[in-house]
This record gives sequence, structure tokens and C-alpha cells, in this order.
Amino acid sequence: MEYYLETVTGKHIKLADLPRRVPSTTFMGDTHVEVCERLAQGIELPPRYHGTYVNLLVRKSTTTRQITSLIELQRAGRLEIRAIHAGASLERCSDLFDGDISIQLYPEPQGQLIDYKEACAFVKKFAIHHLFRLLRRRRLKTSTAIRGWVDTADQIYPDLVKATPLLVYPFKARPWRQIQYVRQCLRERRNFSLMGVPYRFHNLVRMLISSRNRDRVMVFTEASSAEKHADELLALGVKFLYEMCEYELAGYLMHEKLIDQGVRTQNTAHGVAVYGPYVRYNLFACYNQLQKRFYQAKGKVDQFQYIPNIPADAVAIPTSEQTFQPVVVYLQGNWRQAGKVYEAELETNVLKNLRTVCEKIGLSLLVKVHPNLTPENENQLRTELKVTTTRTLECEKTTHPIFLTLLSTSYYSYMAQGPIAIVTDDILRPESLFGDGVPSSHVDHLEEYLQPFRQSSHWAACHSQQIEEELSRTSLNVEAPLSGPPA
Repeated sequence: MEYYLETVTGKHIKLADLPRRVPSTTFMGDTHVEVCERLAQGIELPPRYHGTYVNLLVRKSTTTRQITSLIELQRAGRLEIRAIHAGASLERCSDLFDGDISIQLYPEPQGQLIDYKEACAFVKKFAIHHLFRLLRRRRLKTSTAIRGWVDTADQIYPDLVKATPLLVYPFKARPWRQIQYVRQCLRERRNFSLMGVPYRFHNLVRMLISSRNRDRVMVFTEASSAEKHADELLALGVKFLYEMCEYELAGYLMHEKLIDQGVRTQNTAHGVAVYGPYVRYNLFACYNQLQKRFYQAKGKVDQFQYIPNIPADAVAIPTSEQTFQPVVVYLQGNWRQAGKVYEAELETNVLKNLRTVCEKIGLSLLVKVHPNLTPENENQLRTELKVTTTRTLECEKTTHPIFLTLLSTSYYSYMAQGPIAIVTDDILRPESLFGDGVPSSHVDHLEEYLQPFRQSSHWAACHSQQIEEELSRTSLNVEAPLSGPPA
């Protein structure tokens, strides 16, 4: 049956529709983790596998997202609820609601909180990992290795990647981008090898046909494969391991085994988002205090470090009224292709407003598209919203950029080139990922935000302030540097 809620006005709203009403950051917060922790008590697992189930529920469960959305929308005052009709799993979270709500619970299968479509998607995951394993270098031996998937490895470990063997794992978000990267590695004669996780075929079959214990099978599949892969990395002779894979569901088990055998591991966050809370590293380089707090709560990390996003000697770009050429650069987030409906609709609204505002106040507008955006979707963006797009920023055309973006790592990536702000609305708030004090503008007040940037003095003052604040943040680092084997 379809579960639903009833508002105080008598309106019925399907629970399945609720996740579309909230931004994706809703599922990166404490409430969502608490919901997943409670529901993870529903099946019996070895204690060390509990974190894998929680990570799975955080990332792959529609049920937990519906419950979290329901709680957060009610707390925010956007839903006045009279009654909830839901599956029995909601009972574990009933005390998280405010006020007197009638809750009608219905029987549901145990151990089936992970969507069946995820089990079906695992077929593709199994196939591509198996293919990469067939094509991997069989005689590779190395004491230091980098685990990566696309050119992100070059960006995060620019010095190490030139001299350290690179293990390239499947990248399902955009396979063509990975093919291009592998071709680049071949052209440059890099020391690399394709690599995959040793998933077992019989676990795949059990996952697809299991009617009662699908969640349990998925947990054991991810967990046992991660532990086995740790043995494979040890067999390569690895002593120092670098990666950007905090999204892995059972990666903490692999790292726990490696660390127990004396391997030093370092993970550098590949973005400002957070994923499953259970991780294990010697050193975790993150973007901000909120990201550190999230992984510190459930994970086991020996040292944290803030990623330096600008050079230590960075200074604001000189400006003068004679040479000042401001350009509004919107950093596109590829939300729709990533399946994030709320952000995709907000971004469309932002771009429409930006086009109107820029025409009105006489500023040029350029949209820097996400690297994973397909050419077809880029053409659609240009046609429907009538904006100019680019995949690379040319300095001569963007001498004095005014950057805008939604909740994106781009906030850190581009601050050395010009002032940058986060665009918000009534629900999506920048402090949910970046903390307090981040420059921002409401989508309906973009004209008020951008108007002062027509003056070079305002542009320079904002840029100088952001650089000073960023240098102050990264000056707190006292741990080992990012490059070179961990001390």
C-alpha cells in the first residue's frame, strides 16, 4: 500500500513525495543518521558490520529518507500533521515527532529497508568491477598507492600522482569521463592499473532472489568484499594508501584491516558533501568543521586536517576602475542528472533570475557547467534558459569574476579567483554544509547582492576578506602535510 500523512486541513500527502520537498542536505544531517541508526537495529548482524548497514540506510534507503523528510518538514513548520499512516519501521522513530500525532502502523517485511532497485543496480556494479579486475595488472607490487577513479586524483594529489602507482576503480556516474581519463593515463605512460572490488557472484544471486533478508545479504556482500580487498592490497605490498573514497559503504572495514597490519591510510574529501558516517583512516583531510564533526561522531579517524584551498601567500587580485571587468559566473551543480530534484528546480529558478538581473544592471553572465554534465544536457541548458555556458574558465574573459553557486565544493575551489557566495532560499541554508558566516544571497534578492559589485572597490574588499578568512581557517592545521607518505 501507499503510505501517507493527513494534515490538519484534511489533505492527504504521500510519504513517497516528501523527499522531493527538501534539499539533499537534509539527508546529510544528524536527524537522518539518527533515523538510520534506529532502523538498523531491526536485523541481527555481527557488531563490526553494523556501520555498513547504517551507511547503506543513509545512502540507499527510500524509507529512511521519507521518515527524515517527514520529521524535518514538521519541525520546520512546513507540515501541520494530524495523522500518519506508515509501515511498522516508523515506530522506532515516533518520539522524534513534535506534538500529538495519530500514528497508524501497518505490517511490513523485515530486513527490506534497502530499495529493491539497489539490488538490481548491483548487477551493473558487479559486472563493471569484475571487468576491471579482469583487466588489472597481475604482477603489480608497490609500497605506496593511490585509489581513484577519474581526474579527481590528479586534482587532489597532484604531486603524488606523478610518481605513485594509481589504482583506477569504476566510476558509474559518468563512464565516458573515466574512459577519457584512462586514455590520458595511457598517453602519458603513467604507472596505473584498473582495479575492482572482489564481489562474489553467489551474493549477487542471493540479493536478487531473497524475499526476507535482502538487507542482510547486501550488508554481508559489501562488508565481506571490503575485507577481502584489504587482503589483496596487502598482497600488493602497500604500506601507504591515499584515496578520496569516503562514500564507500564498507570502506571502514577495509581500512581497519589495513591499519591493523601497519598500513598508513589517508583520505582527502573529494567534495564538501558527507556520506555514510562510519569511516576509518589515519588521516582525513576535510573542508570544514562541520564535515569533521560529522565523521568524528561515528567514524574512527586518528587525525583531521583542513584542506588548504588557496596558496599560503594568496592575495586579492588588484583592481582599478579603468581595468575592472566584472563577470557573474554561476557554477552549475548538475543536480538533475544526479537525481536531486529540489536543487535542480532551485537552480533553474536561480539562472532565470540571474539572467534577468544581469541584463537589468549591465553585468555579463557566464555559466560554468559541471564536468559530469553531458553535452546534450549542456545544449538543453543553453537553449531553454538562454545562457552562455563554458566548461573551462578563460582568465582573459573572466578577469574579475563574481562567483555564485548552490551548496557545492566550488565555493572553496574558486575563492582564490574572486568573491563567491552561496545562493539560498527559505529551506536550503549554506550553514548546513559550510557553517556560519558564509557569504550568501537569497534567490529573490540577487539584484541587491550583485548591484554593489559594479564598483571595483566593493569587489576587491569582498575578495580580500574571503582570502583572509580562508588563510585563518587553514592556519589551524598542525598535522602532517598532505603530500608524501604519512609520518
